[in-house]
Formats: sequence, structure tokens, C-alpha cells
Amino acid sequence: MSAAAIELSREIPGVGTLSFRETEKRRDYWLLAEGAQRRVRLPSVTSVLRETWAKPHLLHWYAEHGRQAPVLLEQASARGKDVHRFVETFMSTGEILPFESFPAQHRGYLQGIARFLWERDPKPIETELLVCHPELNYAGRLDLIAAVDDVVTLLDFKSNPSGRVYHEAHVQCIGYTIANDRCTGPAVERTMIVGISETGGCFPVAGEMDVTRKVWASALDYYRTLKRLERALNGAG
Repeated sequence: MSAAAIELSREIPGVGTLSFRETEKRRDYWLLAEGAQRRVRLPSVTSVLRETWAKPHLLHWYAEHGRQAPVLLEQASARGKDVHRFVETFMSTGEILPFESFPAQHRGYLQGIARFLWERDPKPIETELLVCHPELNYAGRLDLIAAVDDVVTLLDFKSNPSGRVYHEAHVQCIGYTIANDRCTGPAVERTMIVGISETGGCFPVAGEMDVTRKVWASALDYYRTLKRLERALNGAG
């Protein structure tokens, strides 16, 4: 039985109506700009990085796991959704979802995220917020903006067996930050990736925002160039 689609929408003053729809197979962002009659589809931050970021470690991972890779990817996706649901519920309502209501193999990760929430005590400002940048032509949904140690921080949570934080995650966060600024959201002073391991480890890593902005700008430019090439080649064919 397939899961029901998730549909969200946000009215953004000075920008328009940003809509999001997620199914088992895809995620779509659509923007109806103020004064426009027709909405346009925007690529997501993650899709931009997926098409532009070299991932040699991922190639090695596929080679190591072979036919098991698709199953493991599905499991990782389910795990990530559980972690995000745990965080969003606590940040939105203060409720701590019982570990027993999740699959047993996810409980170590939930212990890790609970440890972060307990030790750093983030004060929520925005959760699961839709953002976009109409001029730069992309959109996304950020995890959490919160005051951490009295610093307004954009947080993203990454779960994997070792709790490793990859550089790409910092670039993803800066893409969200720039779009959030365009949507006149809370002024973010810092980005932070929280790596969560299967044994309950918690590894928060603050980003280098100035350098990461340059990398994101380069990724966007490369993405647009690739799309121009695709259109040219398709037209030539």
C-alpha cells in the first residue's frame, strides 16, 4: 500500500505562493509568483546538488553493496523520515515520541537526536519551512531554525551508521539560508549539521558560511549550464 502524498503550501509576501508535493517517487516545488497567472516548477536544493556534486564515496558504496543498494537506500530514507518526524514533533509540540513507536533499528539514531535536543536545548523559531529564491530559481524545505546557545542557527540532521557529516550537507544548508533570506525569514547567524549514528552518537558541526556561499553559487551556475547544454542537445536531436 503506497503512502499518501504530502502537500504543503506557503504564502510568501513579495514572492508568491510556494507549494510542495511529495510522493513515494518524487518531490515537486511550484511557485505562483505574485501577479502571475501560471506557476513554474523550481528545482530543489537537493536536486541541484545531486546533479552537480561529485560523490566518489557513494560510487564505492554502490560497488560494495551491489544489488542490496536499493534496499539499503530505502531503509536510509525511512530512517531519515523518522528522525525528522521525531525532531519536528518535539520542536512543534514539546512531545517526545516514544522510541517504542519506531522500528527497533532506528532507536539508536533517535537516542542520538534526543541527546542533542537535551544537551543543546534549541529554542525553535521555524520548523520544516518552505523557502525559495525566485531569481536564482530553486526551492527547498529546511529542517529547523532555532536559537542554539543564543545564536540563531539553521540546523539539518543527517543520520548514517557512523554519524559522519559530509561537506555537501553544509552547502545544502547555505542554499536554504540564502532562500530563507530572500523570503524574509529569521536572520540566520550560523548553520549546523548534526550527524547522528546508529549507536546513539551525536556530532554537531558548524558550517563555514562565507566559503560555503561561494561553493553554492558555483554549484548553481554549473547546474544552469548543464540544463542549457541539455536543452541545446535535445533541440539539436
